[in-house]
Amino acid sequence: MGSGSEEKLRFCIDRGGTFTNVYAEIPGHLDGRILRLLSVDPSYYDDAPIEGIRRILEEYTGEKIPRTVKIPNDKIDWILMGTCYGILLLSLAAPFLHNRTTVATNALLERKEERIALCVTRGFKDLLQIGDQSRPHIFDLTATKPSNLYEEVIEVDERIELVLEEDKGNKENSESFVKGVSGEVVFGFDSHDVSRYAGSYEQVLETKIAGAIIQAPQLDINTVAAGGGSKLKFQFGAFRVGPESVGAHPGPMCYRKGGELAVTNANLILGKSQDSSAKDMTVEEIALGFVNVANETMCRPIQKLTEMKGHETRNHALACFGGAGPQHACAIARSLGMTEVLIHRFCGILSAYGMGLADVVEEAQEPYAAVYGPESVLEASGREAILLKQVEQKLQKKGIREENIKTKTYLNLRYEGKDTAIMVKRRIAEDGSGCDYADEFVKLSSRRVANILKPQALEPASGSPKIEGHYKVFFGNGLHDTPLFKLENLGYGNVMPGPAIIMNGISTVIVEPKCKAIIYGNSWTDVTNTAADFYLNKYQGKARLLLCSLCPDRGLVANAPLVPVHLGAMSSTVRWQLEYWGDNLNEGDVLVTNHPCAGGSHLPDITVTTPVFDNRKLVFFVASRGHHAEIRSVTPGSMPPFSKSIWEEGAAIKAFKLVEKGIFQEEGIIKLLKFPGADESAQRIPGTHWLQDNLSDLRAQVAANQRGITLIKELIGQYGLETVQAYMTYVQLNAEEAVREMLKAVAARVSSESTRLGERNFIMIEEEDCMDDESVIHLKLTIDSNKGEANFDFSGTSPEVYGNWNAPEAVTAAAIIYCIRCLVDVDIPLNQGCLAPAKIHVRAGSPSDKAAVVGGNVLTSQRITDVVLTAFQVCACSQGCMNNLTFGDNTFGYYETIGGGSGAGPSWNETS
Repeated sequence: MGSGSEEKLRFCIDRGGTFTNVYAEIPGHLDGRILRLLSVDPSYYDDAPIEGIRRILEEYTGEKIPRTVKIPNDKIDWILMGTCYGILLLSLAAPFLHNRTTVATNALLERKEERIALCVTRGFKDLLQIGDQSRPHIFDLTATKPSNLYEEVIEVDERIELVLEEDKGNKENSESFVKGVSGEVVFGFDSHDVSRYAGSYEQVLETKIAGAIIQAPQLDINTVAAGGGSKLKFQFGAFRVGPESVGAHPGPMCYRKGGELAVTNANLILGKSQDSSAKDMTVEEIALGFVNVANETMCRPIQKLTEMKGHETRNHALACFGGAGPQHACAIARSLGMTEVLIHRFCGILSAYGMGLADVVEEAQEPYAAVYGPESVLEASGREAILLKQVEQKLQKKGIREENIKTKTYLNLRYEGKDTAIMVKRRIAEDGSGCDYADEFVKLSSRRVANILKPQALEPASGSPKIEGHYKVFFGNGLHDTPLFKLENLGYGNVMPGPAIIMNGISTVIVEPKCKAIIYGNSWTDVTNTAADFYLNKYQGKARLLLCSLCPDRGLVANAPLVPVHLGAMSSTVRWQLEYWGDNLNEGDVLVTNHPCAGGSHLPDITVTTPVFDNRKLVFFVASRGHHAEIRSVTPGSMPPFSKSIWEEGAAIKAFKLVEKGIFQEEGIIKLLKFPGADESAQRIPGTHWLQDNLSDLRAQVAANQRGITLIKELIGQYGLETVQAYMTYVQLNAEEAVREMLKAVAARVSSESTRLGERNFIMIEEEDCMDDESVIHLKLTIDSNKGEANFDFSGTSPEVYGNWNAPEAVTAAAIIYCIRCLVDVDIPLNQGCLAPAKIHVRAGSPSDKAAVVGGNVLTSQRITDVVLTAFQVCACSQGCMNNLTFGDNTFGYYETIGGGSGAGPSWNETS
């Protein structure tokens, strides 16, 4: 930060949703001053950061500073203020800025930024308005779009230059980039924020704040709402934590300000004595149930940053921060199979403290597209030198000396035919020369390393750790007599076996039984598991890593909430395979299919299914479905607009053992993909042109299934098959109850406007929509208002058409389950329970196994969804089509869906 006065105070402040943390460097004091305040406490102060500065200045100067007076700045060198969206540096060379930390963020949230005009190439005026068409919440029917940051668009006549690349990179070298990731790995999480560190920080190049895309390098952070302030509910027979928060004011109930139950209350209860008046469950058992749900919720983003990116979670250490983080750390680490937890002594204010330790960074980047070769490397090196000089000059203007500046260069690399780039850091050889790159599309960034604050080490321990007292704490198997330690009285080398409590004023560390805590001399506490095995993650959390898992006699257990057309349809695929193969399934078998009559959607969507055995008994199926860019049809992209028969749409596979008893059947699958057969007119069906891509994708799906099997078998090994399957049933019953309650509510809402059948508890609604050829989608919806059941009767729909807009039965089921899930205003898992209260009837034998279906998957599915939502009287129809664009030749194929408008509802407008 330059050479600030040593006689002035320096503040690092982090304002969170619940607490505001303040760390101040005070002249003449080795240890800084720490302060923690509620972010909102109107009874005492208007602004938490200002209040923190005021209190510390009063202590330092000994002078009273009334809250009605602006803070004097003569004793302040600088202030670093941070929010979840960034850091503001307030240099006090100018008069003190009496403002909040969230000014920049609020400007985006409230659209109160400066007046902006957009200058763009003519013909692209709607580019930012269209955006990326993403739906952050796929079950939210209110698809509202944020307002534009600009108020006027100026189109400019200019030349558009297209750079056609012919990348010469070798695809076979792709593994080297994956295998290059190694080193010590640490996780950090607040109550709900997770990032991964493996020798360097993982970054992303853009994020979205209040609907605005911010393109700037930043940490790759996954967030889940399960912090100390997350609201606790008991709903549809299950404990639920968040995503709603009780906030800082009135806050959790234990703040005694009229608030609601939150995770903080549950943690407090677990330290109290047992409630003798409770019969079925004690108060502690209920509190532990909520905490367990919160822990499992916090496990998911950790798995997302590891398992879903090819890293083994158990090979990491868990570094936790936040006031509540250390209370959950042991349980989360055990659930994920980790053996080490790292806790900093300032973990309760680590965001504020970390600002002072953070690097002062300058970034510079420049696009450069070229074919890799000596000339392009020379050109890129020249551009790199210019960028390096720019950032070094900016850093030097901030007072950073040249010898303290370090630079890093990153290049975005991609392979031929791919549009996803990988950011690769430049490696420096021992002789100081830079290592070579592969195909390139260059983006450079430079940064320097310089700490503002200096960490202080703890004094070495002298003697045994001092026990401050003993308390009863409830763990999984009951109350434990637990010693309490204060961190200020501990030193390097002290060891506290679990159970134990370690307090330091701003956070509480819970050391669970079969764990131990070790104090390091560098301000860190290390908690390690001493048990031989670990508590495993609950099934639903693990199922998020899979696309589908199914129990043979119980139906769909979990389905990842991905593309709506696949929702619930996976169970139809797996059931068809089970009926087809019967007893001819063995350990080591993996099945593959994509045929619409076998539960498929359209041919590019290939499903790979693996049976799971326990003691030679079939107990589960794990399945994954992937859209293959090329399955070959009469047009590139495998999406022929005018197909009339299934053979025109590519290779159709009803049933095949991709792997048989552990052996990959490469010859057989190549034959199916390259030489699918012939149609009735003896015309050859064109085979795939991207065979190696197909084989690689299929192997990836097999590997994904195997990972799912490993997780399921871990659960079975820990809890036993009977217990695991029992909880599968409970998960389904939870979803079923939520759907039944929704159907009862719908019946009550529409009863006065609908036709009643016989007894008053039956309500019948009819809706229909017409396709362009005047074929009809007709739905007769009957709802039993007493039982909460619905019958979806499509038997009045037109028969199979001589075109490709025939919707397979699995697609119809997916559209219905999507509509049902949209109407259930609760976060429930997608499983068989969602369809248990629903019966679906379609015209028998339609479509046939020879019918073309590609349009049914992307067009008719939209119309079915419109008809169902209209019948439920929820919203108006959407545009009704995915607007598919496909082009290419024998060397490549491109296929894209371009979203259209969504319908208006009772409280929202339509969107286009």
